[in-house]
Amino acid sequence: MAALDEITNVIAEIIEEFTGIPAADVDRNKAFSSDLGIDEPTKNEIVKGIEERCDVKIDGSDSKEFATVGDAVDHIYNHRN
Repeated sequence: MAALDEITNVIAEIIEEFTGIPAADVDRNKAFSSDLGIDEPTKNEIVKGIEERCDVKIDGSDSKEFATVGDAVDHIYNHRN
């Protein structure tokens, strides 16, 4: 379970870097669009940041399926190198 929390924290930090939303305000249940106000181009930049920081490749079609932070966390957890 700690691995999921660590991934969530990394994604929260990346979201903060790209949007200014405090990492403390980001959790697994937050929706990128409706809760965090993140548009698709910004989400794409966040995904690139996730790929770099987490050493994982995320297919564009997979990233479109990320409605929530938890969706991204689960994908990374399940596709770690």
